Amino acid sequence: MTSDWLTIDQVAKKLQVPTSWVYERTRHHRIPFRKMGKYLRFNEAEIDQWVQQNCSLKIELNSKVQVMERKSYGLYSQKKK
Repeated sequence: MTSDWLTIDQVAKKLQVPTSWVYERTRHHRIPFRKMGKYLRFNEAEIDQWVQQNCSLKIELNSKVQVMERKSYGLYSQKKK
């Protein structure tokens, strides 16, 4: 059985996110990866499984959290009456 190893650029392209997003998840161990020397590698099957188990719910929740944070920090412009 062969496993397909992906680079960080390939994972970012596969998930359609910036590489910085992938780096952030690896820093906090929120995405499956392996260190091979100084290089990060991702098993394609593990990434596919991780996406199915985690992403749909977290993306929806993350969007709501970001909106709430913006409101609490007053980042939305308020109309003057």
